[in-house]
Amino acid sequence: LVTANHLTTLETLCANYDLTVVKQLTPVYNAPRSVQKIMRVDYIGVPKDRGDGTVTAMASVNGDWSLVFPLDVLRGWFDIGVPAAPSVGLTYYATLNVKANATADEIKRGYRAMAKRWHPDVNHDPDATTMFKRIGAAYDVLNDPQKRRRYDAGLALEATLKASRQGAPDLFQDAWRPPLRCGLILVEGREQLGRLIVSKILQWQPIVNARGQELVTSWPNGAETWVETWV
Repeated sequence: LVTANHLTTLETLCANYDLTVVKQLTPVYNAPRSVQKIMRVDYIGVPKDRGDGTVTAMASVNGDWSLVFPLDVLRGWFDIGVPAAPSVGLTYYATLNVKANATADEIKRGYRAMAKRWHPDVNHDPDATTMFKRIGAAYDVLNDPQKRRRYDAGLALEATLKASRQGAPDLFQDAWRPPLRCGLILVEGREQLGRLIVSKILQWQPIVNARGQELVTSWPNGAETWVETWV
């Protein structure tokens, strides 16, 4: 599969090597196609610098790494309503998978759900213990109105500092990972060369089996693929 702008190059190479099959090629991918799809995502990898100015995370759908999440799209979903300050990393709101205007009950539910997903006995990602502790720290702050006000003020200050240094490289973005690694995700994006590049996340639901258990996927150190646990 090649993009249309490389078709002429391919035709030239094939002609040089006396390959006539090139005459049967058609520029199928002249323009990326915008779509909305519900994807059953098994695992989302680490966001990485791709060397072309983009930072993206690859996601597996039915065993095929065919879904691409730009880092800013992931941060835009999990840090919705929160100024995205790079030095903050994963905000406490994203850590509990709640919005910035979450009520006390929503914060409590978020804490219980995330603590269940990230307990080291269940989750085998290398950062599971660290994440589990961060979930506790996030709840300690966001469940206390006074601590939460101070934390929100700190986020606002970071956003101001970020605005003043726009254009500077984001030295912290590689450390940011989404707090969820799998799910049923409604996405909007463009299809290109057999992959779907996400431009917007519209909905994110847990994967639940017939017994009401939720799927947690994690990738232990040294493993060749992720492991699945139902909790």
